Amino acid sequence: MLISRPRIVVLGLLIFAGTGEAGAAEPSPPVSANSESDLPTQLKWQGDRLLGDLKYKEALAAYEKSYALSPNPAVLYNKGRCFEALEQIPEAVQAYERFLKDAPPELSARVPGLAQLIVTLRKTIAGLVVTSNVRGARIVFRDRVLGTTPLVKPIELKEGEGILEVYADAYESSRKSISLIGGEVKIIDFTLRALRPKGTPLPIPSPSPSVATRWWFWTAVAGAVASGVVVTIAVTSERRPDQGTYGQGQIRW
Repeated sequence: MLISRPRIVVLGLLIFAGTGEAGAAEPSPPVSANSESDLPTQLKWQGDRLLGDLKYKEALAAYEKSYALSPNPAVLYNKGRCFEALEQIPEAVQAYERFLKDAPPELSARVPGLAQLIVTLRKTIAGLVVTSNVRGARIVFRDRVLGTTPLVKPIELKEGEGILEVYADAYESSRKSISLIGGEVKIIDFTLRALRPKGTPLPIPSPSPSVATRWWFWTAVAGAVASGVVVTIAVTSERRPDQGTYGQGQIRW
C-alpha cells in the first residue's frame, strides 16, 4: 500500500517550536558552536539541512548523534521523516510513536494528522520468517542484511516485492523474488546445496525433511497466529537440471 503524497506534504510543514506557526521563514542556527551544550543543536541543524537536500541517510546519522546527546522530541519526528523516505516503515512508525509519547502537547499539536498517518503506515508492515537446512546462513533482503538462519521471530518490513537471498560458506547461494503483504507473515524455507570440488561425483539425492517437521517452523507459526496475522508459507528448494524439472518536512527550533 502506498502512502499518498498529499498526506506526507501536510505533515511535512515546517514547524518552529516557540512561534506556534507553521510555514514561517527558517530561523538562523545558533551562532556559538564551541561549547558541548551547543553540539546537539548544531547536529540537529546539520540533519535539517541534509534532510532538506534529500540526503536521508546522512541526515539520519546527524539526528541520531544529536538525540544521543540531548533527547529532543523534535529530533524523533525528523528521524521518522528520514526512515519513511528510506522506506524503513517499521522504524518510522516507532520514531513517530515515541515522538507523540515524549513531545509536549504544544509541540505534538503542530503535527496534525500524525496519529492517523501511523495507523496508515502500520497497514503496510509485513512480517518475514526465513528458515533453512543450513544453520547460520546469512539472509539479505532488498540489499539489507536481516540476520542469519533460522530467523524464526518475524522481522517487520515494508510490504512489496524484493529479492531474498540466503548464502553460507561452502554452500551455493539461493535467491528468490518474493512479495510481502501488509498485515501478513510470510515464512520462506531454503534448502542450500553444498559446493562440490571439481571432479567429485554427484551424490545420490535424498529427500529433504519437510519444513513442517522442524521445531522452529511451529514456533514461528504459533507466534504469528497468537498475534492474529495471516501466515503464508513458501518452500524454496534448489534442484539440479539433471534431477528433473521443478516527506520530507521537519521540526525546527
